Amino acid sequence: MSDANAAPPPAARPTAAIIPFPRPLSVQPPAADQRLGDALGRLDAALAAQRAAVADWRLAIADVRATVGRLGDGLRRYDAALGTLGQDVAAVGAQARSLERWADGVSAKG
Repeated sequence: MSDANAAPPPAARPTAAIIPFPRPLSVQPPAADQRLGDALGRLDAALAAQRAAVADWRLAIADVRATVGRLGDGLRRYDAALGTLGQDVAAVGAQARSLERWADGVSAKG
């Protein structure tokens, strides 16, 4: 005979407490005006960041322009120095040829 009030067998008894899953709070989506305001705020922030980036870029371009100008000045000085050196070398070469002719003349007489 089976007893209806008898305890279930040990394997059928629950062994852990069940914790109920928390229900999400009902979150209302922001109003259209709020979404628009948020989007405009983000757009203003992006434009401000872009303005700052363009200002930094302009400063960098000005630095490059100044550096290239100094490089051009240096190259012009270098070119002038090479021109002077070329004239000095030509003068020394002319003197060397003159001395060579003189030496040839002296050795031919001698």
